[in-house]
Amino acid sequence: MIELRKINGDNIDEVIALEVEENQKEFILETTNLRCFADAHMLNTDGTPASPLAIYANDTMVGFLMYIYDTLDHESFKK
Repeated sequence: MIELRKINGDNIDEVIALEVEENQKEFILETTNLRCFADAHMLNTDGTPASPLAIYANDTMVGFLMYIYDTLDHESFKK
């Protein structure tokens, strides 16, 4: 089972320690998970909703993702 979980004090160290395989590096930004996590919180203080999540497969952390809603570019947010 694949599950997305919030990052908290119980799993942040595991998120920070995640690394991609050499053949996956071309698909990601050249930054660390810690930096992405910090950026998500800095973006949130600026008003842009960013959500970092840990990816689990059968209770084993296998990845990390972050998504941002672009509220300025979506028609449902224009009034």
